[in-house]
This record gives sequence, structure tokens and C-alpha cells, in this order.
Amino acid sequence: MLPKIGLSFSEAFDRTPGNFLIPSNYINSIIDNGGIPVILPVTSDTSFAKEYAMMLDGLLIPGGEDINPLLYGEDSMPKVTYMNMVKDEFEIALIKEFHNLGKPIMGICRGMQLINVVFGGNLIQDIPSREYKCISHEQAIEIPSEPTHEININKSSFLYRTLGKESIVVNSYHHQAIDRIADGFIVSAIAKDGIVEAIENKEKNIFAVQWHPECMYKRFEDISKIFKLLCEKASKH
Repeated sequence: MLPKIGLSFSEAFDRTPGNFLIPSNYINSIIDNGGIPVILPVTSDTSFAKEYAMMLDGLLIPGGEDINPLLYGEDSMPKVTYMNMVKDEFEIALIKEFHNLGKPIMGICRGMQLINVVFGGNLIQDIPSREYKCISHEQAIEIPSEPTHEININKSSFLYRTLGKESIVVNSYHHQAIDRIADGFIVSAIAKDGIVEAIENKEKNIFAVQWHPECMYKRFEDISKIFKLLCEKASKH
């Protein structure tokens, strides 16, 4: 049987108020790499998370809004204005329930940042506000598959074992990033300006990337290996 991968999604009140929305690239990245996508609508009732974790084999937390800084003990900076605490709390519950059952979890962009917060890390609230030279991490949305910067991959990581490369080029759509990494995790990839681009836990069942592989995997075949990894790990459940 094909593994069933849960993908959370929420009401897109910035674009289509009153409607739930998830980009088709997330759905297709699972279908094309050996899994069955199951859509998990965000709700204020976090008890649903336990039921989802029991019925599914793996979890993918996609990109989206900024994570509320209150969740890691900070007040919002001026550039952090677009948040959704209901979504934060529901996805936190999902991550905890899937983790409790030992089922694989993958995060993309916001998903990676939220995983880091759940396990005790914090975030850079706004990269351009930091007083150091950084590369561009926010490319135009009209060119979603276009690679814009290079990342270096930790040779001791299973991301390296999955991709078989010490560096790749990626796209980039974020202004927040990991600051202090959570206990039990390692940095598996980093950009040239020091921004964390991928993490994984020491048990090798939680892994996440800062870029958007769902927009790149059809153009760059190697990127598919990340989604295949999630589906392969989930198939064991």
C-alpha cells in the first residue's frame, strides 16, 4: 500500500477569504514520489491532530505565514505582521502527535521554522533587519522554480546521503529563519551568509528544508529524492 501523507492547510484570508487553500505543487510532489496526499484543514480544535496522527503514515508541514514570535518568547518586530495563531497551534499539535508515534515529519520553509520552535529553538524574525551582509532570500513569486543561491550540505547528514551532493542551488521565499537550533537537531545545510537551510533530528525521522523543493522537483530531478525519502520512511508505518 502507498503511504498516506498528511498536509496541513488553512483558510487563505489574504487571497481567498472564506476558502481553504493549498498550492497544487505540494499535492503533486507527494503523488509523483510514491505517496497519497491527505489534506488536513486547520481548525481551532487541536484534538483532531491525534486522530490524524493515528490514521496517517507521515506528515508534511508546508510554507505559509510568519510564526507568532510569542511562541518562542518574543514580541513581534515591525516586519512581522502576517500571522495565524490558530494555524500555529494546530500544526504544533500535529507535529507533537506524529512525533509521539515515531512517524516521519517533513517541513518546508515555515514548516522547518515551526519544527524548530516546537522542539525549543527560536527564529530570526526578519533577516534583512539584521546588521550583517546577507544574500537575497526572497525571490519573485513569478519564478518559483528558478534557483537563486547555493547551499552547502553537511556531509554527515542524511540529507547529504539522500542527495549525494555537497552543494546545490535552491529557490528562496522567506524573510524569517532559524536562529538557535533546537536540542536534538543538527544543521544539515547552510547558505553562504550563515542562514540555516536544512535541519534534521538525530533519530533521522524529522527533517526539513528552508527552500521550496515542491516548486523545483519537476525541473531538477534530484530534488525529488527529498519527497521520496518522506514517502519511504512513511511506508514503514
